[in-house]
Amino acid sequence: MADPVRVLTWNAGEDPDPEAPPEWLVANGLGGFASGTVTGVVTRRYHGLLIAALPVPLGRMVMLEGLTEMLTLPDGHRVRIGADQVGGEGIVADPGHLSEFRQELGLPVWRFDVDGVVVERRLVMLHEQNTILLVWRLVSGDKPVRLSLRPFLHVRPIEDRVSEGGNRGYRVITDGNRHEIAVGHDLPTLKLQLSGRPARLVLDGGGRCEVFYAWEARRGYDCRGGVWYPGHFQVTLTPGQDVVLTASTESWETATALLPREAISQEMNRRRALIAAAHPTLRDGAAAELVIAADSFVITPPRPERVEAGAEGEPIRTV
Repeated sequence: MADPVRVLTWNAGEDPDPEAPPEWLVANGLGGFASGTVTGVVTRRYHGLLIAALPVPLGRMVMLEGLTEMLTLPDGHRVRIGADQVGGEGIVADPGHLSEFRQELGLPVWRFDVDGVVVERRLVMLHEQNTILLVWRLVSGDKPVRLSLRPFLHVRPIEDRVSEGGNRGYRVITDGNRHEIAVGHDLPTLKLQLSGRPARLVLDGGGRCEVFYAWEARRGYDCRGGVWYPGHFQVTLTPGQDVVLTASTESWETATALLPREAISQEMNRRRALIAAAHPTLRDGAAAELVIAADSFVITPPRPERVEAGAEGEPIRTV
């Protein structure tokens, strides 16, 4: 029983609607999720790398909306990979050297090719945690390249207008390679941790940018909102060494209970177990993909009564 894989070779010039590229979604079993477009540009209010499912009355909150990625090649040339996260309408069509997008066991993987330097990025969301792991790997290229990551926050309830929440006050708390971004007393902090050597967060003063949400414009809703960034991460990609960015609203103890490779392996095995438990006719190809997709809609809501019900052996589930 092979893992289900779906591959899309990306060519923006052949896409019939470059402002509406295909979309992906990964859920965490709590009602939280990560979602976006293949190119990486945000087009909807529902897009974000970490949309956390928080206890009532907070509900689903956009925490980490996106990031921009810049490679510095061995010759010193700097190249952006992935679609730009901020700016006007025209940039939506630019996939930023994206050569392939695929889903492995329902989890998204991007491949970027910059003149033979090939970098892959994958996203894993941990089950029953508001935690994502973004993993970068230098697939082709015999010399190290530098990777710069600028995370963008737009903390707001998921159903709020995109013009709301742009003026929130943010505060960065750093302890070694653990960074927390506080957004008021009523919300959990966003934890960010980047593995790799050397890896550091450069606090360059931060700033705010405007994002244009193409699908919100099409729907007739307000379509411009402000995002905030604290600075940028810097890390070196070397052959055979993964770089992992952990983003979470959980406690540090929960978010880092396992090493990234262990947490990813655990989630992949959980997905394989779902397929293995399905009817034999649903264990391969598109049918196996549907088994994993169906699991995304079954959640254990993050409510106070969840703990009480769990103690009584009656976990609360909903769709």
